[in-house]
Amino acid sequence: MITLAEFAELKTGIKELERLRKQYQNLKAQSIVGASYASYGRAHSGYADRVYTRVAALDEAEHELNNRKRELSALIDKRFNPVYDCMNFAMLPDSIRVAAILRERCEGKSWGKIGQTWGIKGSSCRHIIRRYEQQLKKLSEAGCDT
Repeated sequence: MITLAEFAELKTGIKELERLRKQYQNLKAQSIVGASYASYGRAHSGYADRVYTRVAALDEAEHELNNRKRELSALIDKRFNPVYDCMNFAMLPDSIRVAAILRERCEGKSWGKIGQTWGIKGSSCRHIIRRYEQQLKKLSEAGCDT
């Protein structure tokens, strides 16, 4: 089962992913230029250098975003493993739903889109995550933290 600290790390990681996605989108918007501009080279006031610098920054941002997404997915897979969670039958249904919701948040889906996928409201998805976190806090306070 996931610990409260790991759950907090997941939530922070998802917020970081959102920030990285925005940064990536901004860089992508700045990097869109016509091919004729990119082919000028150094002879035309270094415009190509600026374009390639932006493209390199875009590539680096994409790499960082994908690496962080893989790290969070690995943590979700490791800590929300249904076989592992079978030791605590009371949390099994919730842990499967929470893992699925967190995976979709890692992919950048909004709460509303996730809710549509599940046939519920986006606020209900948030409530599921909040309730699960409260259960983890109670287990942690009771000394059942693993």
